[in-house]
Amino acid sequence: MNLEPPVVVINQSPDVQPTEDCPSQMPQTATLVGEGYWIYGPGWPVRYSLTKTRTKWILWQQDDRGGSWGFTGYWESAAPVAWCPAAGVPAERAAFLLLRAWWKHLRTCNQGQPGRIEEGGLLSIESLEGLKHVI
Repeated sequence: MNLEPPVVVINQSPDVQPTEDCPSQMPQTATLVGEGYWIYGPGWPVRYSLTKTRTKWILWQQDDRGGSWGFTGYWESAAPVAWCPAAGVPAERAAFLLLRAWWKHLRTCNQGQPGRIEEGGLLSIESLEGLKHVI
């Protein structure tokens, strides 16, 4: 296993798909990484999922249609927000590295910070809570 961290690419325009090896929509086989609230104003429900293509891991973000009103269970279309090479990188490590990079990017752009974690997936609630404190 490669111990060097992979190069993480942040999608500066999540409404624009990466050009190579990325599906136009999040596959239904995507693995839930976690969901919770992003604190920007009163809080915004978000869900993160991970998929793997032939060459890369892709982190997808979905916003709940309820917005600051809270969870409705109706999710917007997912957008690819970050990706890294897949070779030699296990799924859990990719999820951690990609989510950490994405959250750091959002904080750098003054887009809030992660809030309450509602559900774990590939990363446990404890891991997601810990990740909040290292960005």
